[in-house]
Amino acid sequence: PGLSITEDKLFYKDAPLRDCSAAEQIRVGAMLSIAVAPALRVLLIRDGSLMDDDSLEILRILAYNNDFQVWVEVVGPDADITIEGGRVK
Repeated sequence: PGLSITEDKLFYKDAPLRDCSAAEQIRVGAMLSIAVAPALRVLLIRDGSLMDDDSLEILRILAYNNDFQVWVEVVGPDADITIEGGRVK
């Protein structure tokens, strides 16, 4: 919902996607990835730190409803797995 395409632009909620927030761009990218490759079942989200709690919840619901595993790269103390210097800590 909210996605439209013209000849040369992609719009989300009537705004060019490039003008949307990073969280909206990530969310739209995830939705498009799931729609285009539903058999893949794994999705990697880089820059997940740019998403707020509501955006992460939408992503969680999207993954659950489509039986996808989503890996979200998050920088900060709330990460479940910490990797430093190439090693899992």
